[in-house]
Amino acid sequence: MYLDGGQVISDFMAEGLVDDLLLIRVPILMGDGLPLFHDMSHPTRLRLDGVEAFASGMVSLAYSRR
Repeated sequence: MYLDGGQVISDFMAEGLVDDLLLIRVPILMGDGLPLFHDMSHPTRLRLDGVEAFASGMVSLAYSRR
């Protein structure tokens, strides 16, 4: 299942329903902004499974829940 949106992802993560997470980092500094994840009741430990760098400077980070 594909999830999108900080609150939706945070809610699913808080319930332990997210096994894999793919984050894309874009090399643009924007200053102030909205947090990617909202408050969660407890930390979620992740394991880095893969990194892919692109010529554009974007980086894809693949994580799985420990």
